[in-house]
Amino acid sequence: MPPRAARAGAVRRLQMLGEALVDPHGVEGENGEGNAPGLGLLPLVTAFEPDKLLRRTDACFDGVGDEWSMLRGVQFGGYEIRHGRSVQHPALPAAAVALRNAEGEAIGWQQGSVLGLYAHGLFESTEVLRALFGARVRGLESVFDGLADFIDRHFEPGALMRLLADAEPEPGKD
Repeated sequence: MPPRAARAGAVRRLQMLGEALVDPHGVEGENGEGNAPGLGLLPLVTAFEPDKLLRRTDACFDGVGDEWSMLRGVQFGGYEIRHGRSVQHPALPAAAVALRNAEGEAIGWQQGSVLGLYAHGLFESTEVLRALFGARVRGLESVFDGLADFIDRHFEPGALMRLLADAEPEPGKD
């Protein structure tokens, strides 16, 4: 398990973990007014870009240090959705590149107990959950199968469909 003081952040949290958020295109504010300091926990600078990146990604933890070593070599499929691009701050010692996508692009960084990632879907991966929390962790598919079995055992046939039909909004009303 990660140490108690371990911290992780994904996407906007990753961006906030860095030294600065730069918004030259006004993506998050009026023409540069969206510039803001970060928390300074990772030596990164994020520049917001006008076009949003949305893509599926296969990633592998390859450069994690001791604090997150249980993730070393773990692969998972997820996705990226973001407006920014983060790079190492040129005047500070570099953070370790902890996660790379299939193209070899850095999409996660670590410094000590702080881990920041651009990839979503981490906690939907059975491999990641087992690496973090142990072999007894059930995957998401198994959890949903268990929920479906519970509903089959304890609800009369058609009960869920009736509840869903009752919950449909009337036409023209939101």
